[in-house]
Amino acid sequence: MAKVKISVAVDPELLEWAQQQVKETKYASLSHAVNHALKQLRDSEQRGH
Repeated sequence: MAKVKISVAVDPELLEWAQQQVKETKYASLSHAVNHALKQLRDSEQRGH
């Protein structure tokens, strides 16, 4: 599936944490981290949590 570019504003401490996760190679990029987080949120919402 093709990706769509967006622009978002986040709290500085969240950005710093996400960048650290990328540096520690937990995610390939910030985009990967955001996609993962959104999928987790979607799945949680679908389960009713």
